[in-house]
Amino acid sequence: MMLARGARLLLPHLLVVPCLTYRGLLDGVRAAARQRHRERGSGAFGPNSYVWSLAIVSFERLRQVIRAEGSDSAGNASSAPSPGAPPARVLADGAPSVSVVIPAYNVATLIATALDSVFSQTFPPCEVIVVNDGSPDTAELELAIASYRDRIIYLVQENRGLSGARNTGIRRAAGDFVALLDGDDAFLPTFLEEHVSRVLTDPDADVFYGDYLIFGDVPEAGRTLMEFSPSRGPVDFTSVVTQRCNPMSCCLVRRQTLVDHGLFDESLRSSEDFDLWLRLTHAGVRFNYTHRVVARYCRRSTALSADPVWMYRNILLVLDKCATTLDLSPDERAVLVRER
Repeated sequence: MMLARGARLLLPHLLVVPCLTYRGLLDGVRAAARQRHRERGSGAFGPNSYVWSLAIVSFERLRQVIRAEGSDSAGNASSAPSPGAPPARVLADGAPSVSVVIPAYNVATLIATALDSVFSQTFPPCEVIVVNDGSPDTAELELAIASYRDRIIYLVQENRGLSGARNTGIRRAAGDFVALLDGDDAFLPTFLEEHVSRVLTDPDADVFYGDYLIFGDVPEAGRTLMEFSPSRGPVDFTSVVTQRCNPMSCCLVRRQTLVDHGLFDESLRSSEDFDLWLRLTHAGVRFNYTHRVVARYCRRSTALSADPVWMYRNILLVLDKCATTLDLSPDERAVLVRER
């Protein structure tokens, strides 16, 4: 029996699968989970362990694929997706589906690395959406993504900035969660696996993030972003305003939460993620973070984000916006005024 591509991506988790039966798969996944648990040097192996939950997710995914393909081979009709439609989602019981959204603007030389990092995930997404935000390098970009076109949803729009490109992708997304990845950054192979595991163990949280390894033509290359922008303690409005906690833009966010809170502000051309985190924390949205490095962050010396004056000016714009649009408590307003 030929397994679907999504199932084949999960096969490396299995050490020995003598036969593709329910019992054979379960035994194989348990064996793989124990092996991975030993390799991580973790504590007791059991139903509450990190690797155990991933093993069950992998097992349930394979079981559902086999059931679906068994029905097709028995002669039951299966409807083929229409061109450009999201790929069929094969979900584990209780596990969320994840759409990856990648804005693309002047990243033709780097987009392949970003896409390779997505398609190398140990937990595959249900879809990958690339949004060409009116990029001046469109010809080069489309050449760079040509070999990926049958695996991605490619959208083109007039330039609306990073917020507009992300919003287009989020609105198009079919997943329960959206994983945001800029076109010049890259996930580490277990980015989605680790984040989905944390969703399963902390289902009340809506935003999940970790640390980045910096690369590029800057002095801080080779160091991590949390060395400069750490996260310590609970993520709330005050900790984000004071930058005691710094949620990262390469993150996993519940899609409905983004929609309910207005998505990214397209009037902002910088610090749009800072604005979103302030609005979400003020609304009581829960964040979950890890200090583990989960992605690679490209920092270019010519980028506007490398200009401290530009960044400070835009942070002030966001703080001023919060002061006039959010119903702040006296303590929150005092913190906001002090940080300006």
